[in-house]
Amino acid sequence: MIFFLNGGARTEKTFLYNTVATKCRSLGHVVVSVASSGIASLLLVGGRTAHSTFSIPLDVLEDSFCSFSKQSLQAELFRKTRLIIWDEVLMQHGYCVETVDRILQDICDNNKPFGGITIVLGGDFRQILPVIPKGVCEQIMGASLRHSVLWNGMHILTLSLNVRLNSIDLANSNFAEFLNEIETNPEEVVELPSTIQKCRTVSELLFTVYLQLDVVGTITQTFLNERTILSARNDDVSYINLAALNVFPGDTTTYFAAGKMSFDDAHNHIITNLYPNEYLNSLNPSGLPPFKLDLKVGCPIMLLRNIAPKAGLCNGTRLMIVNCVNRIIETQF
Repeated sequence: MIFFLNGGARTEKTFLYNTVATKCRSLGHVVVSVASSGIASLLLVGGRTAHSTFSIPLDVLEDSFCSFSKQSLQAELFRKTRLIIWDEVLMQHGYCVETVDRILQDICDNNKPFGGITIVLGGDFRQILPVIPKGVCEQIMGASLRHSVLWNGMHILTLSLNVRLNSIDLANSNFAEFLNEIETNPEEVVELPSTIQKCRTVSELLFTVYLQLDVVGTITQTFLNERTILSARNDDVSYINLAALNVFPGDTTTYFAAGKMSFDDAHNHIITNLYPNEYLNSLNPSGLPPFKLDLKVGCPIMLLRNIAPKAGLCNGTRLMIVNCVNRIIETQF
């Protein structure tokens, strides 16, 4: 059986996942809980990322297979598994789910979907779709699970009640209705409520969200966790971050990256001359910090790599800088 749990934010999908998993484990069944991101996996009891659990290739193709053998201990675990829970599955390319389907059918010697293992997939189409670098709308939609060959065999379940909403507060209720209208209204023009303040400059936006940003001692971890600025473009994010850092109190510490050509191309001087260090330093690839990184004590940063997921140090973890020294950044979270 394949179930897809469709529910927006604040509908307690994670609570349902953990409740079902705990009940099945209490009956002696093996349950595998995974999520598409490190942050989401920390919210699941015994959760891990889908790529590490199923050994999904990073560059997944239509005919890809997971990289573990039928005789491995990993395969033996899946043969004993009765339930798989996969949260935020809509972030993944549809090929990832189909790859897991193929490997489970193979190791379980069962032609049923996912080798006959009951699987619960979950997510919200209104939150995020697979990221296709430089992809157009048709490519992004084609990579979605909705267009997978497995979709027609899924039982769709829906959570619609916002259980975290304080319905007594009229302002909260009105704002929730506004968010729901944005998610479901096909019209491009959205009327903002009168309670939403419009800012004309980045400076005005910063001091509206982060009051007294330039005052020493005002910025605490609790203060930062309660506020955020969202942006759809990485260029805008970098610009806003730089503007905030300039007014943030304290001395700036600058870190420089070290980049060079691959050793495979080092013997070819023509290629080396085409890509001097100045050009390499100008690149800003996603998933890596910039060549010049300016930081201040007390400002927040985001961890980009899984260092210790069990301790909460995974990609996406927010940290606060407590000390900046040569080649070392001391943080807390």
